[in-house]
Amino acid sequence: MKRILLAFGDSHTAGSEIEEQYQPSCYGKAYSSHIARHYGLAYENFAVPGGSNDWVIRQFMIRIHKAIIKNESVFVLCNFCEPSRTYVKLPGKILHCTPSVLLQDETTVEKLRVDEEFLPYYANYVLTNDDNFLNFKSLSQILIVQSICEQYNIPYVFHTSFTWYEGNWDLINKRNFFGHHNTETKIYDRLRSNNAYASYSYWGKALHDENWKPLIKQERWSKHLPEEYHKFWAETLINFIDEQGILDTATKSE
Repeated sequence: MKRILLAFGDSHTAGSEIEEQYQPSCYGKAYSSHIARHYGLAYENFAVPGGSNDWVIRQFMIRIHKAIIKNESVFVLCNFCEPSRTYVKLPGKILHCTPSVLLQDETTVEKLRVDEEFLPYYANYVLTNDDNFLNFKSLSQILIVQSICEQYNIPYVFHTSFTWYEGNWDLINKRNFFGHHNTETKIYDRLRSNNAYASYSYWGKALHDENWKPLIKQERWSKHLPEEYHKFWAETLINFIDEQGILDTATKSE
């Protein structure tokens, strides 16, 4: 049985707008698909536009439970998201909430297909959870996924979409977290110049690197990046996976 790459994250991991403007997902061309093909893995992608760490945890727990019960061979790839995001679930409906949905203009409503019924729930979430709590929550969620993967000997790789979480990273495994692997820092603080955001997040690399800045100016709904960048990011993570020895050599020949 082939090992399965399980990808979790937000719109970047989903491959939003790779082919056309407002396209919600393009799993077959997202960077995670290129990683799966490189290693000859089967591939399942659970990322969604506007995805949150809350959604990552939910989908991960459902899928990893199945993998453990069925004794499947899996490889987990998690792209952790901006900490103020969450999802709101009402009967028969789910809205993936980012701060942009609180902008009450017609353009936002049209582009994000915002259902105003959800907005008071998300507004209350943002108002009642400060940055310190949301960062702590994100680091705790990372630790949950890490702990389960390590308990069941499941190879995994983590990275962030466009932010790094303030707080104590001492319990986060440096070997498996792209960016964190390359620093001795234990406490991240956005007021200090640790450069992790610029160097190692998916969006930060594109925003700060002169080779990729022109792509950001192309007309896209939420400044998503084309397949050219997804291939670059896949190669970046593949190099990391190989350098860290995260996958055993047998994986490539399965």
